[in-house]
Amino acid sequence: MDWYFAVITTLVVGIAECTMVSWIYGPDRILRDFQLMLGKKPPYVFIILWRFVTPVTLTVVLIFTLLTYKPPKIEDFEYSKPLQGFGWCVALTSFVPIPLWATYKLITAQGTLTERLTSTCTPSSQWKPADQSLREKYAMETKHETPCNVRLPCSRV
Repeated sequence: MDWYFAVITTLVVGIAECTMVSWIYGPDRILRDFQLMLGKKPPYVFIILWRFVTPVTLTVVLIFTLLTYKPPKIEDFEYSKPLQGFGWCVALTSFVPIPLWATYKLITAQGTLTERLTSTCTPSSQWKPADQSLREKYAMETKHETPCNVRLPCSRV
């Protein structure tokens, strides 16, 4: 369990998080949210790290991990094929819900495929800061934003 969760799941979820935050939610939004929460924006280098360096590094590590996979073993004890399969199944349960939920939201959204992609790539309008003064400031800062940060296939509707 440790091997499958610690290695495979962490890498895949990390890649998904970097992709969602930096490409779909958008670097401008995340920097503005940090500004709102902390009072200052992080350096722009974080955008480069979140968009390019971290996902590429995690993807390379994941590929090499899968290419050099050897069944887990403790001293001289090797796990049987069914137990290895069980390990893979358990590991999959922690990140398979991510693409399943995304697919479900895409299928159940209204409109053409482009409209559905746009609506599912758009941050929720229901999100707002809990503090009333910050909520008003956030509403003023975000009222002119475009809904989707993904250039393709989302179009600016």
